[in-house]
Amino acid sequence: MRDARRARQTMRRLYNWLPDVAQDALVTLQGYRNQRYRFGSEFRIRLSGYLDRDNWNDDQLQAYKTVQRAKALERAARAPFYRDWFRNHAADWRDFVHPESFRDLPIITKNDVLANPAAFLVRAPLHSDKEIATSGTTGTSFRFPVSHQVEPDQWAVWWRYRIRLGIKPGTPCGLFASAPIVPPNARGRPYRIDHAGKEIRFSIFHISPRRAKEYAEAFKRHSIQWIHGNPTAIAHFCASYLESGGTTPLNIQHLTVGSENLTPWQIEAMKTVFGIEPKQHYGLVEAVANVSQLPDGRLAVDEDYAYAEFVADSCSETCRLIGTAYSNNAMALLRYDTGDLCQLETGCNRDDVRRYVRAIDGRSTDYVSLPDGRRIASLAGPFHASRGLAEAQIFQKSDYSLTIRYIPGLGWEGRQSLENLEQELRKRIGPDLPLTFEHVERIQKSERGKSRLVISENCN
Repeated sequence: MRDARRARQTMRRLYNWLPDVAQDALVTLQGYRNQRYRFGSEFRIRLSGYLDRDNWNDDQLQAYKTVQRAKALERAARAPFYRDWFRNHAADWRDFVHPESFRDLPIITKNDVLANPAAFLVRAPLHSDKEIATSGTTGTSFRFPVSHQVEPDQWAVWWRYRIRLGIKPGTPCGLFASAPIVPPNARGRPYRIDHAGKEIRFSIFHISPRRAKEYAEAFKRHSIQWIHGNPTAIAHFCASYLESGGTTPLNIQHLTVGSENLTPWQIEAMKTVFGIEPKQHYGLVEAVANVSQLPDGRLAVDEDYAYAEFVADSCSETCRLIGTAYSNNAMALLRYDTGDLCQLETGCNRDDVRRYVRAIDGRSTDYVSLPDGRRIASLAGPFHASRGLAEAQIFQKSDYSLTIRYIPGLGWEGRQSLENLEQELRKRIGPDLPLTFEHVERIQKSERGKSRLVISENCN
């Protein structure tokens, strides 16, 4: 492990030392590897299946969900955790295929799997397996094996979403991703080119008002008509572009985002700069759920990708998203708590054939604590009604007091906007919790450039 880390550090130093065009070559080489692994024959087969199922009726889709749920149960029965659970309950996996019976299975968390990963393994590792890592917003590292079809399957369901929006495979893309693609102290162009993947990969760590026009000029130079990436980074670019004096709309055809919750102030910033609203999708590397925005704006659960459950959350009026993976033959994750909160159009605890999400409210850890022990989640709502807000974050101290750190944007109305925001927050947290506002220059972000709605000290 230590030797591998040392080798990666050496490669990173070598990469940083190379000129821009040589870095392009290495980025392209990695892009070629990604293309071969992600978009080969497995991907084409999977994408064809997803596109075909778009034309299915409810009965066909329901039958497909039942078959996939049964396959997931049969696979899980070979993992020690579920094998022992079935034995201890004198049950067989076939007893839990129906949705009502399926809900009798235990909900598992990331910590459950971290405590004993081997208990969830379906079989011995294969050479074709790949290890995936995720930290999530909680910062807890989670590494787990996936079978060879998981990543192509995930990219297939994402490409179905893009095709629905009119984006064709092979369309050049301006990508704002978390990978540190440009060396920290580089003074040249703030992007690198992946010729194999037809991507202009922009650094999200070099965005500033001083350099915003370099990004804008690159869009024009490379005729970029599709931008995709981390919404925090794209919105940061938009704010920097406007602050730099940019007034000419950077008109593009497609704007898509993923990897974190999309906030109303980010949407407004993107509309101002690019002239169109972003479309979003929700997914996890654990491959236990996926939600894709349709051309009409609705957020549709990808019912044929994984088995999603929406369980009423005791802390709020939202649903906890619980997912079961269909595609991973290496590890069994049944009823896995994603830690995310959603609002459904039809309410929680339903198993409709097709379901639509009204809003993705962020992580279940995005809550504030009250002295009486209650936790208030789904706090994005008050900010949705705040016109002219560029960015915001809630900070809770150990004495339970709240500080709303905010950055004004276009249309901000000063004291009136703050009074309206406080009024909406008070509807949720009550009249007694100390609440102050702090105008800041920037919002606290993670090392990978993501932001969280709530940052808390430990409340007793």
